Amino acid sequence: MTFLKNFSESMRRPHTQGILIMLLGMFVFTTVNASLKSIKQEYPIFQVLFLRNLFAMIPFVYFLITRRIPIKTHYFPTHLWRGICGSISHCCLFTSIILLPFADANVLSFGATFIVCILSFFFLKEKLPFSGWIALVTGFAGVAIIANPSGHVNTIGVTCALISVFFEGLVMVHNRVFSARERPERMTFYYAIISMTLMTVAMIVSSFSGHIGWVSLPLNDLIIFAIFGIGGGIGQTCVTIAYTKTPANTLAPLIYSSILWSTLYSVLLFNETIALSIYVGTILVIGSGLFVVMISEKKGGGDGKRQSQPQHVSPPTDDILDESSRSSARSNF
Repeated sequence: MTFLKNFSESMRRPHTQGILIMLLGMFVFTTVNASLKSIKQEYPIFQVLFLRNLFAMIPFVYFLITRRIPIKTHYFPTHLWRGICGSISHCCLFTSIILLPFADANVLSFGATFIVCILSFFFLKEKLPFSGWIALVTGFAGVAIIANPSGHVNTIGVTCALISVFFEGLVMVHNRVFSARERPERMTFYYAIISMTLMTVAMIVSSFSGHIGWVSLPLNDLIIFAIFGIGGGIGQTCVTIAYTKTPANTLAPLIYSSILWSTLYSVLLFNETIALSIYVGTILVIGSGLFVVMISEKKGGGDGKRQSQPQHVSPPTDDILDESSRSSARSNF
C-alpha cells in the first residue's frame, strides 16, 4: 500500500507529469514520422508538407482556443523567415525519411544539436569549453559514421538530412532569442500557416513548370496523412505542455528516447537491417549530445528553474527540439 501511495503521489507531481508527457510526445513524433515511410505511393514533397501542416492545424487551433491565446503578432517578418527556413528543413527531413533507413534518418536529425553549438558560438558569442568542442567533434564523427558506414548509401537522402540539420540549427539558434518576445503557441501557429502557403505556391509553380505538383490520394493514404499531421500537432502540444511543468535541463535528454522507437520501427515494421556501425554512430551522437546538455546545465547554474518554451524530428526535427537546444547548447514542430 505504501508503494502504491508513493507512486500515486509521484504521478500527481508536475515534474513527473512533464517527464511522462515529454516521453509521450517523442513517441508520437517518431510514430507519425514512421507512418510517412509506410506510404507506398510517391507524393511530391511539397504536397507531403502541405498535408502535414494542414492536419496539424486541428490540434493547434484547439490548443489556441482552449487557452484563449490571441493570434495577433507584431513580428510577422520574423515568422516569415522562420517559416521559410523551417519549410526547407522539413522538406529535406521528410525526403531523408523516405529515402534512408528510418533509424538512420532519425539519428542524423540529432546533428542539429551540434550545429546549434557552433552557430551560437559565432552569432550569440556563447563560449564553449575545450571539452565541449571535443564533444562536438565526437558527435559529428558519429553523424559521419551513420551517414556513410559502408560507402553504399543514398547520397540524396544523406544530403537532404544534412541540409535539414543545418536549417533546423539556424531556426533553433534564432528561437533562443525570439522566444523571449513571442509566445511559443503563436510561433507554432504561424509556422504552420506560412509553411502551408509556401507549399501551395510551390505546388502551383511545379504544375506550371511541367512537374507534378499534386497527386490524388486514395482514402487509405489520406487517413495516413491525417494521422501524420494530427499526430505531429499532438506531439508538439505534448512538448509545449511538458515545458510548463518540468525544467528544460531535465527534459532535454529525453529527446533521445525517439532513437529507441525509430530503431524498433526500422527492425519490426520496415525489416531494415541495422549495421554495427549505425549502433556505434548512435552511441557517439547520444553520448556527445548528453555531454553538451550537462555543460549547458552547468553554465546555467543547474538551478532547475523552468525556462521559457519556444520540431524531426523531428523530430528535424519539427519545433520539436527548440527548447531542448536552449538547454543543450534544439519543432519545428
